[in-house]
Amino acid sequence: MADITSGDVTVTVTDRSRVGKKRHSLANIDFGDGALTYPTLGVPLPVIGQFALQLFIDKLDLYNPDSTNGLLWKYDKTNHKVRGYRSAAYTPIFSGNAPGLTTVEVLDDDAAAATGVVLYAMETTAIKRRRALGEFQFVSPTNVEGNGTVNNGGTDYVVEDTDFAAVGTLQVYFDEDATITERFLINNPTGNSVLIILGNGSVLRLIHSATAAADGVPVYFDEDAASDFERLLFVSPTNANGSADTDPDIALGKDTATGSINSLDATELTELTNAFAPVAQSIEAEAVGW
Repeated sequence: MADITSGDVTVTVTDRSRVGKKRHSLANIDFGDGALTYPTLGVPLPVIGQFALQLFIDKLDLYNPDSTNGLLWKYDKTNHKVRGYRSAAYTPIFSGNAPGLTTVEVLDDDAAAATGVVLYAMETTAIKRRRALGEFQFVSPTNVEGNGTVNNGGTDYVVEDTDFAAVGTLQVYFDEDATITERFLINNPTGNSVLIILGNGSVLRLIHSATAAADGVPVYFDEDAASDFERLLFVSPTNANGSADTDPDIALGKDTATGSINSLDATELTELTNAFAPVAQSIEAEAVGW
């Protein structure tokens, strides 16, 4: 195939001015049809007269040298050409800690109703998309705030003590065979699911379901369990411990990705080869000279 020549390059001057002893012109440089190939060491530009100059170009600034098809254009003053570059098949790679989910464990205990007390949720602030912020509540036998961890060594959560937990609150149920992010259930008259914020900023979503009591079994809270990760209890229909994941779409800075991304710079750019045929390119430029 034939190479692009200076005759295949169109320069359209859009403005011109004079500053001191130098002349300035703004122009659009257009070339490329997807058939003509990139010449070795750059696309030759038309004579400087095409840029509304007479003797020389002191500099040619390209204002949008990045094309929409990933090419970068630079002016070669020595040879009066524009030279094209592109990434040498370089893929940026992230190294660090990626975000993850928090697993909340519920211990199977046939005596859960006697060992613990009923766990409730209270809707505190309604937000968008049928969701509301909320908190756990229970009637503490010792009239103290309860707390625990979601698993062995995991983040913490709080259960507020109230003597009126059964008034205006929502009983919490656990459906052990539901989707892993939808196992905690409530039957909320407002129709909202309730979001419980855990200690690390992750959010446990209590799903509203009109059939929560039928689909799940009650969850209980044992405030004085020997291990703080064994305080959420239920009577498992399959005699197995249960678990659920936090909401994958909502978190308050939870597990923020940390690390670095190898960025694309000049060392990863290579000049276009003679076999490459660029499609239409349009470059805005400012020529300075005389």
